[in-house]
Amino acid sequence: MVDEGNATMSEAHRVLSIATTIAPLNIRASNLAAEWKAWSTQFKIFLRASALDNQTEQRKVALLLHHLGAECLNIFTSFNVDIDSVQYDDLWSKMEMYFTPKVNIVIERHRFFTKRQSSEETISQYAAALQNLSKTCEFGDIREDLVRDIFICGLSQKYNKIKERLLSEGNIKLHKAIEIANSMELAKENAAMIQREPTESIQVAAFRKSALNYKEKSARQAQQQTSRTCDKCGQVHKTKCPAEGKKCYTCGKLNHFANVCFTKWRKGNMGNNGQKRYVRNVYEESETSAEEEENEDHESQFFVGGIHVETVRNKNLTTKTNVIGVSKIVSSGRTGAVKDWNIEVEIHNAKLKCQIDTGAQANLLSIENFNKLNIGKLESKICHNILTFSGERLPLLGKVNVKLLYKKVSYSAEFYVLNMKCKNVIGLELAIKMNLVKMVTTISCESKGCESLLQKYEEVFKGLGQLESECHLKLKENYQPVVDAPRRVPFGLFEPLKRELSSMMKLKVIEPVSEPTEWVNSIVLVAKPNGDLRVCLDPKNLNKAIVRPRFSFPNIDECKSQMAGSKIFSTLDANSGFWMIPLDIESSKLCTFNTPFGRYRFLRLPFGINAAPEIFHSEMIRLFGHINGLIIYMDDFLIHAPNVQKHNAILESVLERAQSVGLRFNKSKSKFLKKEVKFVGHIFSEKGVKPDEEKIKSIVEMPVPKNVKELQRFLGMINYLGCFIDSLSAKNEIFTRPFKE
Repeated sequence: MVDEGNATMSEAHRVLSIATTIAPLNIRASNLAAEWKAWSTQFKIFLRASALDNQTEQRKVALLLHHLGAECLNIFTSFNVDIDSVQYDDLWSKMEMYFTPKVNIVIERHRFFTKRQSSEETISQYAAALQNLSKTCEFGDIREDLVRDIFICGLSQKYNKIKERLLSEGNIKLHKAIEIANSMELAKENAAMIQREPTESIQVAAFRKSALNYKEKSARQAQQQTSRTCDKCGQVHKTKCPAEGKKCYTCGKLNHFANVCFTKWRKGNMGNNGQKRYVRNVYEESETSAEEEENEDHESQFFVGGIHVETVRNKNLTTKTNVIGVSKIVSSGRTGAVKDWNIEVEIHNAKLKCQIDTGAQANLLSIENFNKLNIGKLESKICHNILTFSGERLPLLGKVNVKLLYKKVSYSAEFYVLNMKCKNVIGLELAIKMNLVKMVTTISCESKGCESLLQKYEEVFKGLGQLESECHLKLKENYQPVVDAPRRVPFGLFEPLKRELSSMMKLKVIEPVSEPTEWVNSIVLVAKPNGDLRVCLDPKNLNKAIVRPRFSFPNIDECKSQMAGSKIFSTLDANSGFWMIPLDIESSKLCTFNTPFGRYRFLRLPFGINAAPEIFHSEMIRLFGHINGLIIYMDDFLIHAPNVQKHNAILESVLERAQSVGLRFNKSKSKFLKKEVKFVGHIFSEKGVKPDEEKIKSIVEMPVPKNVKELQRFLGMINYLGCFIDSLSAKNEIFTRPFKE
């Protein structure tokens, strides 16, 4: 009996020790469905690991409620079931339905088909992400094939060789494709590791020297075809360098001429009386792999900025600063000189002045400031060198990891400590991390030609507009009203939903309803990129009863004929287009919907109504259709003209009309005075019209159709390019034959 009691206590202790590792369900998680899925899987593992999955129904119910946590007891109470009689499977199903909202198949499939491998993802992580995304897409038997297709097509550019290999395999299975990709990725990493040299070097910003020895580099240069000026001889050559083996008359060293000798340049820039020079701009060189070296078109030399040399004289003389660079020489004594870009950061509660240097790929700290800051132990075992532009090695003591504070934001950084007096330098990588610099590749001044018009009608680009005429939704005769059952909203989405409803009420898009209504619709919640919710009406029964007004939209041929001879284009986007059309009282009651906080009705035309596109487009044509040089496609406006003057006249007419009728545009989505614009899925310019490359890419990457429905979808995409393909119907005949039969 004692042994049996001890065994029971031991078993209870083992179960308790396992149970304590399971945290309660976090019902305040932003993605409650994912949180529930992870927690439920962990709970099932716990039951099986502790041999509790074969216990009585009442005990499993108690275990489930205990591990869910106290906050979930209110949810259990709302089910209105008895804890002593409820079955475990029934309770599990109720919890599953509560925590898992209705899946929007269109959105889930969009996320899956648009998934591409990011630069940080490995092959295995990318494959796992695709497989997880596909689980909620309801692909059925073709799920594995679709995952394989997107896996291959979505590989990043650095894995092009892997993509080519997988495409050459033909009809390969998913697990085999992942296995091959992982093997090739591992082989590439191993090859790079074998070729990698153990020592890195840090040099002044201007040249990146290869880690290859001289004989290897000379052999490689002899094979390269380049038009770059050689830094050994100062000439342009395609074969062997004429300076190879020659002696320099300036320094006496081999393999370069005197006209390009660094020693000569160094002497020319030496201050009087042997003055000291402190180099401030450096960058860290990362070793290139053998594959990268083979792919280079010329010797790896890159100009990245100026070399700042500070000349320090005795205390009785003023300090003079010269900036020496390949492309410019700036002296602080000259008028209009470029000043240093300095900021003040906080390290260990002490202020430290640092210079921003976009040409530096390493951060520098003087030994004087290192000792003042008292920031800890210095790591002296490093494999780096600090070199000046002329090849002089600077006294490097080591490196240290610090936490610095800038504008109330903390950053982790690695600084190299020099045993000399120098300015503290923040390099490019840290500057980007701190949002101090930003790469600008293009500068556009196109909108300046209509800037005065945009300022004159700036109210047209603010807030949500409202048109004067009300919209009436006409129903079919004798159609029975329907009240949709309310859909459960996960507890974690209550607050975001409440905020969105409050925002919509402030905009006078919806209002609460207390009186009885014949029609009540459901809603669908869609997550925005910023974490907020978008409330969409789901009027599936109401749409069946609505009589749709038939109003034609412009096709691509009509757009092309109207824009003949146009060279200047602008596009305007109506801000929340449908919401600018008010509903009459009768139609507003039809658009009533239910929420956990009560019923509301739309005061404006909601998204989801099947007649909304025709209603909005016809209203835009009625209000703006008289303006020549304007093409309207629902909420998209296209202005086209042969020159800027006529374009601005049309633009002013549109903005003036919009201001008078209460229409508002979204300025962030509008484009002005462009020579090429995207409109109705095509690219328009003075040269004509061409298909959108993104649309073509979507067609090319579509999986091979496996049934009639998929074939119809494929032919629908092909018809988009119909005007660009000769004899399309004849080429499609073999595909359309089954539908004729």
